[in-house]
Amino acid sequence: MLKHLTPFKKLQGFGLIFVVLLLITNSVLAQDKSGRKLHVSYVEYPQNEWLINLIRDVYSELGYTVSMIPTPATRGLSLLNDGTVDADALRLKRTAENYANAIIVEPAVLVSKLVLICVKEILCEQNILESRGNVVLTTDGLLPYLEEYNIKAKIESIQMFTNIVEMLTAKRVNYALFILDESNVAFKDFNQVVLQDISLFHIIHKKHANILPSLELKLLEKMTAFKTQNKQKKLNSQQ
Repeated sequence: MLKHLTPFKKLQGFGLIFVVLLLITNSVLAQDKSGRKLHVSYVEYPQNEWLINLIRDVYSELGYTVSMIPTPATRGLSLLNDGTVDADALRLKRTAENYANAIIVEPAVLVSKLVLICVKEILCEQNILESRGNVVLTTDGLLPYLEEYNIKAKIESIQMFTNIVEMLTAKRVNYALFILDESNVAFKDFNQVVLQDISLFHIIHKKHANILPSLELKLLEKMTAFKTQNKQKKLNSQQ
């Protein structure tokens, strides 16, 4: 194509080709970079900052930029299922299994406890759940786990965990069912009865199934490091 051109014209021609190739390369890189941005929903929950940081770090080390989006309790999974968000930070396995586009990432990020919370002035016992006169607040995600109990109390589902905390604190209700771990101190002023251990998992949309193996390995690596760090902190605090 450049056979009959003078050296100067050839130089101009090669320069033009170089510019075109550079523009194409930059365009491809820009598309790749934008494709590595992920939106991750999460439920606003007392003392869950460590979890948000853990998930963000996992994706960051895999080369992704993450935007964390707070949502009401069940909204995040709906957004994930329709592809609006790419992942959800932490969910109950039985709940996530009800969504066709959800993939559960192993291992469990957190092993917590399903806990009955009662205001301080009231004796807190599991049989509270068996009294028809009691009202117990919880969220939709916990409902599948309550089927194994003989519950006759009225169960009211609330979308925002913070609203449940506020209602208990204001003594507008006396009871609630919550998921708590040892780091959570939001309910230290309430009576508690542990009902069972319960595991929570990170969830991704099935369109990202190709990253599942590397995601699970990185998650395990970060969780191991996090647990080791926490163990060391406890040892240091005891000295």
